[in-house]
Amino acid sequence: MAESFRKTTFIVMLFGIVTRLIAFLFKIYLSRAVGAEALGIYQIAMAVWALLSTLCGSGLAVTVSRKTAEEIALKRKGVGSTVSTSLIIGLLLTLAVSSVFIFGDEKVEKLFSDSRAMPVFFVLLPSLVTTCVYNVLRSYVMGKKNYLLFSLTELIEEVLNVVAVLVLLSGVLGFFSGQMAIAIAFTLCDIICFFIILVIYFKQEGRFLKPRRFGEVLKSSTPVTMMRITNALSVSLTAIILPLKLGENGLSVGEATAEFGRATGMAYPLLFVPLAITSALSVVLLPEIASLNAKGGKEEISQKVDKSITLIILISIIFYLAYAIFGEDIGRILFSDEKAGQILSVSAGAILPMAISNFTTTVLNSMGKETTCFVNNTISILILLLAVFFLPKYLGIYALAVGQTGCFTLIFILNAIALARAKVGKSAYLIPFAKCFAFALVCLALFRPLDLLLARHLNPDLSALLLGVVMTIFYLLFLQLTKLLNIKSALSLLLKKIKKMRPHRRRV
Repeated sequence: MAESFRKTTFIVMLFGIVTRLIAFLFKIYLSRAVGAEALGIYQIAMAVWALLSTLCGSGLAVTVSRKTAEEIALKRKGVGSTVSTSLIIGLLLTLAVSSVFIFGDEKVEKLFSDSRAMPVFFVLLPSLVTTCVYNVLRSYVMGKKNYLLFSLTELIEEVLNVVAVLVLLSGVLGFFSGQMAIAIAFTLCDIICFFIILVIYFKQEGRFLKPRRFGEVLKSSTPVTMMRITNALSVSLTAIILPLKLGENGLSVGEATAEFGRATGMAYPLLFVPLAITSALSVVLLPEIASLNAKGGKEEISQKVDKSITLIILISIIFYLAYAIFGEDIGRILFSDEKAGQILSVSAGAILPMAISNFTTTVLNSMGKETTCFVNNTISILILLLAVFFLPKYLGIYALAVGQTGCFTLIFILNAIALARAKVGKSAYLIPFAKCFAFALVCLALFRPLDLLLARHLNPDLSALLLGVVMTIFYLLFLQLTKLLNIKSALSLLLKKIKKMRPHRRRV
């Protein structure tokens, strides 16, 4: 069982890294190919689309995944009914929301800060329907614990989107403006993925049974949907409040916008990189914990939660150190902008609470405690909003880092209390955390001054690379000596997996 869990986590992690790497590199290409203005117009339209997509079905996907795992664990046959019910609710919401925009008047246009984004939005609008169906059926695959297919669909979607955009921008099919080409590609890919997931659903023995238990599905999905809408709104409010407050404290409009762009467009995408790795645990554990919870396996859930949080700590710490110590070097190398690197260094403290809060939220959702997650999340977001409102006067753009770190830390604390009340988890991760925290302090005291010293005598990029390698070796030795991770066993396991992935030669 443990070997199977490690294998599936490894697969999901690998697919997640590849998918996000493609997306990250493609974003760099797009910014250069279509220009900031066209990309900005598309992002304005996509922001409205994303909010509506969240409203129409994000909570339903979590419910379908959990219910599927529970039904299979208890050997019931009501999965198809839950899927049908979720699809009806999602499609009705989607049609209602779409009709507001299709038949709305000029008031709708006020949602777009640039009127040129509205035609782009209408190109994206049909994909609300296909996305709703896609998310529900894909969650059924996740609930059945077919992680390879679940991860593969995400990778296929990303690759199709890249290919479609490249074709449309090439002019082979006619001339399209940059923002329109990206929107058309997105919608076409979404329709293709819709048919792919339909085939997968039926191949996975999925059926559309008579819908029932509408109240139960709504009770489960609504808190998750509301939580994600609250997150989306907090992002929008932050984007409005923070530049405004920066402007009130001496920066011009252009300077305030540039500061905000450095934080959200340069530093924060890197800050989210560890989530590509740690989120694999959430994907694998949601149906696993839902199955165990349905059968009353609290002890097994506790073990998985404690071990997973320990692993998240080990992964997050090395990213924290890399960003905190070498943030300016990273900003200079990737973006030719040391200020972006400074923001990355200060914001690095959010990595661990962000990863653990996301994981514990998944655990609570998989146990049917969606309302608890919504309340915890909503309370914590107040810290973020208060920080970006009051602290820019004293901290400037770094108020965002303080707000984010405080928000995620409070979410984790509240989630940990909820898990303790549910008698899940024994806080076995506290000792590994204490060891890693002490190690981090030593590294900060040692490698930060060394980085500044060597940069005066060597090429700054070369000195950062050399010290980064040394610090990584130092960290691996620390893990081995403290017995937090057996490096030899980990390497042998990785080599075994690589050998299994090699094609076997046929004997002649």
